[in-house]
Amino acid sequence: MEPQLIKCLFGWLAVLFTSKFGINLDQSNIRKSSSFNHRHLVKFVTSTRPSACRAQFDTNSLEIGKAKGNYIVEQWVVPEDGLPAINSNIIHEQQRRGILEEEKNCTLSVALMTLDPIQFPTRTSARKILRKGSILISRKGSFNSTDSSFYEVSEDGVESSSSSSDDDDNSSGASNAGNFIKIPAVEAITGRVGDRVFPGDVLSKQIRMANFHYPKEEGPSFDLPVVYEDDHLAIVNKPAGIPVFTHKGGYGDFTVRAALPRVLAEPQEGTAKGLRRPHPAHRIDRPTSGLLICAKTQPALASLADQFKNRKIEKSYVALLNGVPSQYREISKNLKPKESLDLTDEKWHIINFPIEEKEAISKWKATKICHSPFAKDEILTLVEVQPKTGRKHQIRRHMAWVLDCPLVGDRKYDDGSGYSRLFREYGLFLCAEQVKFEHPFYNSEYGRKEWLSRRLKPYSDCIHEYKCEDGYTVMIEASVGVRPAKYDKFLEGTYDDDIILRKNEVIKQMS
Repeated sequence: MEPQLIKCLFGWLAVLFTSKFGINLDQSNIRKSSSFNHRHLVKFVTSTRPSACRAQFDTNSLEIGKAKGNYIVEQWVVPEDGLPAINSNIIHEQQRRGILEEEKNCTLSVALMTLDPIQFPTRTSARKILRKGSILISRKGSFNSTDSSFYEVSEDGVESSSSSSDDDDNSSGASNAGNFIKIPAVEAITGRVGDRVFPGDVLSKQIRMANFHYPKEEGPSFDLPVVYEDDHLAIVNKPAGIPVFTHKGGYGDFTVRAALPRVLAEPQEGTAKGLRRPHPAHRIDRPTSGLLICAKTQPALASLADQFKNRKIEKSYVALLNGVPSQYREISKNLKPKESLDLTDEKWHIINFPIEEKEAISKWKATKICHSPFAKDEILTLVEVQPKTGRKHQIRRHMAWVLDCPLVGDRKYDDGSGYSRLFREYGLFLCAEQVKFEHPFYNSEYGRKEWLSRRLKPYSDCIHEYKCEDGYTVMIEASVGVRPAKYDKFLEGTYDDDIILRKNEVIKQMS
């Protein structure tokens, strides 16, 4: 191995080792050892939870940002003596390459790590927010203000100001408008990764809180009912045959994602980090119908993704099987033509069958069996399925491969027999009927305050409060209400004339 490669490898190991064990991230100690000014106009909670930051603000108390609909929520003032005294405490020597020899200026990413090491512990986190255009730089001399008139640093390192008021119980979510340096956003520049910061510069963080304008000119070309909606998320009832996202081949506007802005309302002004367009938080197969969760803000999208990853979201599907599972074969023998049997208080069954060499678990139970002259063994079975993992086509594969009862209308996993092909024209009989998950905002620190004012006036039957060890948890429980009519049609034994004609054709082909 060449000496340069070895040197580079050891350098990276030194950086990783020091960043894990040798970096001081105690912001209180950093403030004591330096005189830089850092002002939170709106307080944020440092937490690993994406939904922990405050998401409702009074925009009348905030300075307008550079981008339309953005407002300034945090500011940092670069001290006149530069940043080297602070860098030595939190940044390893190998990371100080972003500082010039005179040590009076540095790259913007290093400055963010120095001024707020808790919010920006790594260069990656700093560069990520820079690429979003959320940091503004106001050069010294471009505004009429002096740092000393706004802040005084006490001996214990805590910032104070004669006009400041940081009351955490302030429901408006913003401090007094006179507590921060008023800088015209037009004169500020949008910070980029390669920009450098000089003593006396003021860094401002802007987030999107207004100007949410979803296109309403034309409605979607298909019906997309809204089951639940607030400023942070929405749940829609996706029809069968409609894709959620655009495929490589292209579906144009014929997708749920394209239709969401036309059926959902914009978040109220003051909702932090709102997305320009609502975004689905998960996928549903194109032939599957049912509930789809969508996010309206970045924190909500991150929180929902985290809940899906940790399997905290409970989903329940209803499916119609072509045939009868072995557990109910004896009961089905006594069914007469056009007769059905409701199964109440039926116990749950577990399927633990790997898919593509990955763990796949499904929980299911039968709720109804009925006689059908067109089905496998002349029996159709209505089942409720709760997938505990999220593998591709998990329910369809488990029903077909493990129970030997493919879903009615499943072109991909049915056995291809003549009778199976009769149902293909009616589409897949699989519906995401129920969903239950934690609300991404009302369970956060600031969201609880808003929930206290709302829970006395419930605005939806889908939102509920449950007691827990920490106090309470706000949950969303939604249901489609009425499943597609084709389910009842098949369960009642009422078929169209065309299926009878096709059955006769199939019998001729089989004979």
